[in-house]
Amino acid sequence: MTGEIQETSVAPRASHHVTVATYNTLELTAHHVYHLVTPYAGAYYYNILNLGPAAVYIRADDDPDFDDEESETLPAGHADNLILVPDGPEGLRVMAHVPHATITLRLVRG
Repeated sequence: MTGEIQETSVAPRASHHVTVATYNTLELTAHHVYHLVTPYAGAYYYNILNLGPAAVYIRADDDPDFDDEESETLPAGHADNLILVPDGPEGLRVMAHVPHATITLRLVRG
């Protein structure tokens, strides 16, 4: 061991499917994409509160990323209410930045 700091690369993002209930609390590991789906068909809304400590990135049509202009950024301590998900089986994708984030999510039927 030389004591030098080695540059590390970010591991490939794993994708996790999560079937959400009415009330949920999720621990998001950094750089892992969580595909949030419901067992219901049709439109519905998500209310998301980011408890931190890191920002959460949200996208409906593709995997979110911290350097993607199409991804919505939800900073720690902030909420986004009534996020429309027009087709139940498609769901919504979220990803935390380093080190991790905890979110609470409420499902509201549309």
